[in-house]
Amino acid sequence: MVVLKPKGRGNWKTSTLHIEGAHQLPLLVAVGQEITIGGVVFRICGVKP
Repeated sequence: MVVLKPKGRGNWKTSTLHIEGAHQLPLLVAVGQEITIGGVVFRICGVKP
């Protein structure tokens, strides 16, 4: 599971990304890394097993 927070100003609630099944690949991510999902830039604030 990856904990995401939208980049930018404000106190946004975090979102949790959970990938399972055939789509589950080795994710090589780090806390602080930025990813874009649906045109919105998210910052990774945590990684959980």
